[in-house]
Order: sequence, then C-alpha cells, then structure tokens
Amino acid sequence: MAHGDTKFQPSLVQLREVHDFWYEQLTRPEDFVLPEKKHNEHWFFGNEAFDQMCVKSGITSGNDILEAVQLDDPLDWVSLIILLDQIPRNCYRGDSAAIAFSFFDPMARDVALAAAKRGLPEANPQIRWQLAYRKWFYLPFVHAEDMEAHVVATQGFEMMRKDVYDLTEETDGEEELEAPQGHERPDYRARARKAIQANVARSRLTLDTWADAEKRHVDIIKRFGRFPHRNDALGRTSTMEEREYLENGGETFARPKSTLGVGGCGAAQVHN
Repeated sequence: MAHGDTKFQPSLVQLREVHDFWYEQLTRPEDFVLPEKKHNEHWFFGNEAFDQMCVKSGITSGNDILEAVQLDDPLDWVSLIILLDQIPRNCYRGDSAAIAFSFFDPMARDVALAAAKRGLPEANPQIRWQLAYRKWFYLPFVHAEDMEAHVVATQGFEMMRKDVYDLTEETDGEEELEAPQGHERPDYRARARKAIQANVARSRLTLDTWADAEKRHVDIIKRFGRFPHRNDALGRTSTMEEREYLENGGETFARPKSTLGVGGCGAAQVHN
C-alpha cells in the first residue's frame, strides 16, 4: 500500500521504541492501570516539544504494514496501533492531515480488527486491566467516518467502563492467573483493583469522560455522515449545514494551534 512516495515498513525494534517513547512518562505500575490527567494531556493535548519528538522518531514515513512484521507480544500490537493511529496525528496537520485520515487510519482499523480476532484487548489480562494500553485499541474505530466502526468503539468503551465500575465495588480477591511453568505472571486484575479502589472517583470520571467523547463522535456521524472539520484537509466541499455547524462552535476535536509548520508537526491542527 502506498500514499504518494510514502514508504512504511516498521520492525519489531521500531515498535519497541514506539512503546518506550509513548509511555516514558508512566513510571509506576498504577499509571498503566489508570493514567493520570497529566498523561492524557501529554498524549492528546501535547505541545510542540512532543510533536517534534514524534517527527524525530522517524516512524511515520510510510507504506505496507501488516505483512511487514509478525506480532506475538500484545504490547507490540499496542505500539503498532499507536504508530498508525496516533503518531501521524502529531506529524501530519493542516494541508498534510489527509495522509493521517486516508492512509494511516484505514491501516490502524485493519490492525485493530486483526487484534480483536486474536482476543485483544478484552481476553488478554495484561491489556484488559491496564487502561493505558487498552484504550488505544478502540481509537481507530472512534476516528472512522462509519457507523459500524462506531458500534465497535462504543461497545469497547462501555465494556471498559463496566470493568472499572465492577472493580470499584469488588471485595473478594480473584484467583491468581495460571502462569507457564517456570514463569511468574502478574495478577493484572488484582493490581487494577487495588489502583482503582484507591481512586474510585477519578476512575469513574475517567471512564465516563472517555465514553462521552465517543458519544460526541457518534452524534456527528449520525448527523452528517462524516466529520465536517476534516473537509478542508480532504478536499471535500462542506454543505451549508456543515459550515454553519463549524462556524457556530461545532466539534473539531483539535488541540491549540502549533507553530511548527505544515508537514512537520504543527500548523492548524486536527487531532481527530
């Protein structure tokens, strides 16, 4: 697959680098269970320094993906989704944003669907009970201009919210997960329960906020069949209703403007 002259063939080494880069601010086990506000701001409302790091990582240059690497480690699946769904949103903006929407986004959804067929994220305890990993599996569907994809996203966020709400009320300990011979496996559920019960209000608010964000995306797709704020980047003509919507404060899911310039990390930006 190609978009212009863009070539893309990530290696497992690059995916591990993506993981280390993306999660460098998470220093405690409980941070992976329930990311703090500052972690979400780092990911979703970054700054120019973060954008520059995305560009300098050299990992959004482009072409063929699923045939390039064989993924066995669940964390490599997380990294690949971040590489396709999130990194381009820091590196292609303004007039260049179309490549994120039309090239990387479809690949991110393919990977997320392939992951789901392998039981990720819900059937894997390492991913299911560490929300800093789990939530990224749903974002490719959130970014789709397709209601079927949003059904998947909505269900994913609701399942995740139910898991968190259940843990806030759970009193009995869970059985230890069976580990391979000669290996110890962390009890991710018990760790999650401890972290979430220590932060019940924040846990519920976080999951409610994530679910509400998906609902706002769904409402736009139901109304317009697409995201109007993407029209300029994709060369689409806005309808009168779409123009009125945007002119009157309609959702753009954008961060504050950056000054780094189009095609790097910057310009008038669209995160969604």
